[in-house]
Amino acid sequence: MPRIFSPFKAIPDLISHCGSTGTAVFYVPSKDVFITGTINQASSPSTLFQTLIKLVNKL
Repeated sequence: MPRIFSPFKAIPDLISHCGSTGTAVFYVPSKDVFITGTINQASSPSTLFQTLIKLVNKL
């Protein structure tokens, strides 16, 4: 993710696939971890990414 989208804390590289209704599978190579989940809604797709970034930063 370009640093301009997260100027205060770098986000590690993510290999991912996202569905249209808030489903996702992410792999974080630097942490060797997979994150999967769903938020089961399509009205606010950014919620999924905001939650993912919070999780990755806590690892």
